[in-house]
Amino acid sequence: MTLLTATNIKTGVGLSRNPIADAIDSGLPRFKKGYATLPATTDATDTTTIDVYAQFGITKVLIVREFVNADGTVKEETLATTAVTGSDLTVTVPAGSDNDARFIVVYGI
Repeated sequence: MTLLTATNIKTGVGLSRNPIADAIDSGLPRFKKGYATLPATTDATDTTTIDVYAQFGITKVLIVREFVNADGTVKEETLATTAVTGSDLTVTVPAGSDNDARFIVVYGI
């Protein structure tokens, strides 16, 4: 198992409802999205830890999605094992493929 460093950290904010419903001004809850990339040398059972508050401003993790990003295209979604301690999200890559880049999307509030 190798501890990896996530790169290409990006953030975004999405509305929980259709923007046509004027959700920005209505007080409806919004969710945040964070994106991270793991290098092409990522193997099964490798892990990465992301401080979701520092990187994305997320205080409560709702959903984590992890994708195999082979040859610059999304190949498939996989079921990564995740754990949250404080604001640290630990993602463990599932068995199945080695030497593939991974793309992680974190949704939270």
